[in-house]
Amino acid sequence: MNQYRADAVVSVRQGQVMLSEDQARRRLASNQVVSTDQTGVFDVREGAVVQFKAGETFGWTGDAGKAPGFVLLTKKRRGADS
Repeated sequence: MNQYRADAVVSVRQGQVMLSEDQARRRLASNQVVSTDQTGVFDVREGAVVQFKAGETFGWTGDAGKAPGFVLLTKKRRGADS
């Protein structure tokens, strides 16, 4: 899973996200994500938009490419499971 830092408000609309306990609590309460069997990893609900404010770090299975606001901290190694 790629690790990102938001430099501006960014939105994630699909895939899985890795969240801190505080991030997860807020997003579970608003029905943006669903728990998985992996600790700290959540599925983004269909039709949901998970937003991160500037400065937040998070993991995401997606690839932001050159989308504005996303700073890639660590990239998933090719062939790695998570």
